[in-house]
Order: sequence, then C-alpha cells, then structure tokens
Amino acid sequence: MFKVDRCELSNSAHRAELEQFFESCPNAFIQQSPYWADVIADPDKETPYYLVARDSGAILAALPLYLFEGPQGALLSSVPDVGPLGGIFFSPLCHSNQKVEIAKELIERSGDLGTEKKCIGLTIISNPFEPDRNLYAQFMGADIEFENFTQVIPLSALVTPEGEVKLPCLQKRTYVRRRLSKAQKSGFSVKDCENLNELEQFFRLSEKRHGELGAKGIAFETLRRIFEILVPRKKAKFIHVYQGDKLASAGVHVGHGHVVDILRLVQDSELAELYPNFINTHESILWAIKEGYRYYNWQSSPDRLGGVYRHKKEWGAEEMGYSFFSRLLAGKQRVLDIGEERLRAEYPFRFVVPYAGFADDFAQSVYRKN
Repeated sequence: MFKVDRCELSNSAHRAELEQFFESCPNAFIQQSPYWADVIADPDKETPYYLVARDSGAILAALPLYLFEGPQGALLSSVPDVGPLGGIFFSPLCHSNQKVEIAKELIERSGDLGTEKKCIGLTIISNPFEPDRNLYAQFMGADIEFENFTQVIPLSALVTPEGEVKLPCLQKRTYVRRRLSKAQKSGFSVKDCENLNELEQFFRLSEKRHGELGAKGIAFETLRRIFEILVPRKKAKFIHVYQGDKLASAGVHVGHGHVVDILRLVQDSELAELYPNFINTHESILWAIKEGYRYYNWQSSPDRLGGVYRHKKEWGAEEMGYSFFSRLLAGKQRVLDIGEERLRAEYPFRFVVPYAGFADDFAQSVYRKN
C-alpha cells in the first residue's frame, strides 16, 4: 500500500532521492525537476514542495508544487513560472491500476497544503501528452477549468525508416521553404552560446525585441541559471544565429526524456526580412531529433486565428490540449476583490485564474482559449 510524503529540496537526502527518481522518468518534463526549481525559484518569495507517493520506500509518483508568497496572499501551483508544463508524473514501474488512487491522494494532499499555507488559490495543470485530464476533473474540486492548447511537432514522423530526416514543410514550395531558403543564402552562421558574454547578447536582443512588442522578457538571471545548471546536464541548448558579429536570432530550448520545449526564440527586427529565426528553428529541430526527443513543444499561441498559430502549423506543429484546474481556496470574491490589474502586476508569469473570467465575474466553470 502506498503512502504520501512531503519532500523539500532544502533537505539534501530528499533532493538526491528526487533527482534520482526524476532521471528514471522519461515521461517527466524538465519543469518537474529539482533542477528547474533551482532555475526559477526565488527563495525570498517561492518555496518548492514535492508530494511523493511511495510503496515500500520506492517513489511511484510525484507532484511538484510551488508556493509563491504574493502581496495579496500565497499561491500554490504546479505551473512553475516560465514554461507551462507540470502536474503529476509517474514512475515507468507504476502499474496503471495504481495511478487513479495515487493521483487522488496526491491531489487531495495538495489541497491540504494550500489550506495549511492559507493560499488564495491552488492550480494544477494537466498533461498534454498523457490522458490524465479526467483525474484532475474528478478529484481536484476545481472552481474553474481553463482549456488551453500547445503546438507540438511529433519528431518521429520526420524520420524515414532509413533514418533520413524529412520535414514535410520543406518537401514542396511552401511558406517555410521559401523563407528558410532566403535565410540560408543570407550569410548567417550558427553556433551554440558558449559563455556569459554571449548570453548577455541573447538577453540584450530579448530585451530589445520584447520592448518593441510591449511585453515582458525573460530575466537575465533565469537565462544564466539555465546556462549554468541545465546546459551541463544536457537538458538545455542555446542556439545563436549571427550575421558577421551581429546576433540576429537567439533561441533557448529546455528538455528531458520525450519532450523538448522552445522556451524563447527572438530575432533582431532589423534583420527580420532575412528570416534568421527560420535558421534557428531548422537547426533546433535537427538537434532535437539527433538528441532523441519525441516531441518538439512549441508551446501555445495567443489564439488560433493569428499569425503565430499559423506559423507553427506551417512547420508541422499539431495541436494538443490540456487544462489548468484552479481551486479558489479563499473564494471567488477574494479574487474579484484583488482584480485583474493587480493579479497581472503582482503575480507575473503565474497562473491564478483565466483573466477572461473577470468579464463575467467568473460565472462560468470552464473557459477556453479561442
């Protein structure tokens, strides 16, 4: 019979055990790893917890959670900062008939932790690559479900039985092929990011591009931690595309097991008509195939009607659905009193509720991205 324990990464024995378990789970995401906690956690504001199910001492499943001490109250979430993948992951040795009861107990214990810490809300995300949505729908007691999607290229479909890589988008005269061809004739060079000086180039380009878009970019400290913690473990790769000495495009990719995520991809708007991001994307897909990843996760798009969605689809990305399940431990009225503006400002990169719910005072139990 299994039992559930709470593990903290500050305990060295717990950490070593969790790292070993994570490495044994190819179906886990890098965002569920202790390494990712090192990348994103601000010890002054955020504490990672792991709820683990054991049988005879061996871990069968884990649910990583992050307790964020926000100005309006604490938030407990399995959605760790940048890169929305998380939830429960199981050992390959866990029998399917055990998973329902284990998930039930882990989900219930997450609610207990949220109540103990006086959280305004608890959010757990389902897995777009595993059929686990019903587990959260059944046991979470969620007040709100937000149905989202990610766009994924199944990499095995790009490799012939003879081992040759063939991207369908390059086999005929397509939008992707035309732009990639132009980029390949524009004198770009490609290399890995090799030091902090080159990482600062990435950050400056990211800040420039996000400033043009009026958006918030990724912090340099996050990039530095990815570079220093994940790259040596072969769980991240930075790809830089140059025109001469000028950085034209920069991408950071993080992954583990079956899934690699395109965490950030930016290009210099002054060189946009030469399409350096197409070079970066092509290189990263070839690298992901070589590394043995099964899924190239391009993450979501603002909606299904815009150019971002169509661009990813042109490269061969398919839509896969998942949900955010949110239990409002302090009640809906507390979230309404805080308001959308303060939630956006004071809980950045963290999912509390779908902002669309403020339009109807969260009258619906399910919201969907268009």
